[in-house]
Amino acid sequence: MYSINSGSIKVLDQEISTSYNTDSNIGIYLNNASMMPHSIVKNSLSFYASLYNKSLNDINHLITTLHLENELDKAYISLSTGNKRKVGLLISIINNPDLLIWDEPFANLDPDMCLDLVNLINQLKHEGKTFLITTNDLFYAADIYTKVGFFLKSDTLVEKNKDELMNEYEDKELNKIYFLEKSKLKEKYL
Repeated sequence: MYSINSGSIKVLDQEISTSYNTDSNIGIYLNNASMMPHSIVKNSLSFYASLYNKSLNDINHLITTLHLENELDKAYISLSTGNKRKVGLLISIINNPDLLIWDEPFANLDPDMCLDLVNLINQLKHEGKTFLITTNDLFYAADIYTKVGFFLKSDTLVEKNKDELMNEYEDKELNKIYFLEKSKLKEKYL
């Protein structure tokens, strides 16, 4: 979407200059992503799985992990907002990518499902997957991050790895660290 005018970026060992060839080794979930509203969930999942030479049986463990087994015969439009999100997250990991980019994965999920999602993220990280997650939910982010960036408007408040952050701040809670950093810029936005 933007032209690069300085610096360099590498994604999965591929140098990005003026453009980037999309790679099936990346899974993306964007907040508010949706499918065809009247499609049946299992048909949509079968279609996406087939793009990677997989079937529903191959992704059954993901369906179970995300508690979607009772939603398979429903039209996408009839799902709750949380279940629509889970379908989108599942589609982003069907191809077993090394890099997952997720926008607001915890939004509209009940607390039990958020914990299941934290466990899934940590399991996938243990398998060598890398996540880039944008979220306003610092409670669940605290259990999964290895590096964090807090941003306010166009300013970077903090960009540190977990060890640096824990050594620098007496209070170890992400939300409190965010508000401490935000208060330092308070005058700028008044």
